[in-house]
Amino acid sequence: VLSCSQEIVLHSKKFDRDKLAGKIHVEDMSQLSGMHHETNYESSLDKVGKIIMKYSRRPYIDIAYFIERVIVCFLTGNGDMHLKNWSLICAPENSGGGYQLSLATTSYAQKYTAALDESALTLNCKRNRISSDDFYALSQYLKIDRKAYENLLARIRSLKNIFLKLIDNAVNFEQRDKLKEIFNKNYSKLFEKSKF
Repeated sequence: VLSCSQEIVLHSKKFDRDKLAGKIHVEDMSQLSGMHHETNYESSLDKVGKIIMKYSRRPYIDIAYFIERVIVCFLTGNGDMHLKNWSLICAPENSGGGYQLSLATTSYAQKYTAALDESALTLNCKRNRISSDDFYALSQYLKIDRKAYENLLARIRSLKNIFLKLIDNAVNFEQRDKLKEIFNKNYSKLFEKSKF
């Protein structure tokens, strides 16, 4: 969104508010892991996945969503998904209550400079030089069925042109070409050497 002064600003809707119920309880992964908020980058995506498995009312659905989001963050250059950017939200009582993976809290590209890592939290023991094997290792660690993982990747692969169209239509600043470059490079890394 452009501000009155023509600066790019992020406009986001609070996902932890409901018109009828008011504020909805949310726990981020920093809280759920018992880590101090100053250590948001000192963890791994497999630990986040284990926390989701432990506390989610629908663990395998949420783990599939989690892996999908991890891949989309990688594709779009969002290397800043630290512990406080992953949360579980309390589901409404009329849907059974309990916790489930919340909507993404920060899902926009961060990596426009070489200083940022590909992933804020380690993926298969690394933050950079991430490959398709690392995502598969995460899915295996979290006990995702191979066929479910293949279907997830096929769905993401089929959305390439939609991602590029979204970048063209939604990114209204000089970094559009850089974001496309990041997306295409990461898409190639993910799918060209993939076993799936």
